[in-house]
Amino acid sequence: MFKCRALVALRQHAAARAVYNSFAKEYEHIYGESFEKEYQALLVD
Repeated sequence: MFKCRALVALRQHAAARAVYNSFAKEYEHIYGESFEKEYQALLVD
């Protein structure tokens, strides 16, 4: 999720959210469960 943090640092918030949403959807498809971290929590850690 470093890509999301990098995009936020570049003030490309919409792109960062799109990357996260795409990742979360693919994660759920592969593992059959939702990704445990929310978008905001990912940026804080």
